[in-house]
Amino acid sequence: MNLCISDMDKSFLSAFENSTLDVSAFRHREHLRLAYVLLVLNDVKTAHFKVRVGLRRLLHENAVSSEYHETLTLAWMQAVKHFMFLTESASCFEHFIEQNEILLDKEIMFTHYSRSLIADEKSRREFIPPDLEPIPSH
Repeated sequence: MNLCISDMDKSFLSAFENSTLDVSAFRHREHLRLAYVLLVLNDVKTAHFKVRVGLRRLLHENAVSSEYHETLTLAWMQAVKHFMFLTESASCFEHFIEQNEILLDKEIMFTHYSRSLIADEKSRREFIPPDLEPIPSH
């Protein structure tokens, strides 16, 4: 596995860490990019911690009313990690996502989780393992 990040990925991470990202433009693709960049640089536990802290800070500092979702955050990080394991090489996030476009489909998480579990308030606060099919881990 030869996975790298670009200078643009580094700038994106810096903007995230400094809470200067345009939060209105921070959608699914940007979440995937953040997961990829942090997983290239860190193990899953450290990357997850950085995402959790950073997303909560970004939401708070931008007075965004939507809530952080612990289960979805970690589940998507696990999914990105799985596809990173399957990817021979990528020079940056864009190259990685071109090879793994399925990750852009938010609905794929519902092959692992029921909608009722994801909607449950408990899954927002703490990680709940998949109730339909496990996410492969490596």
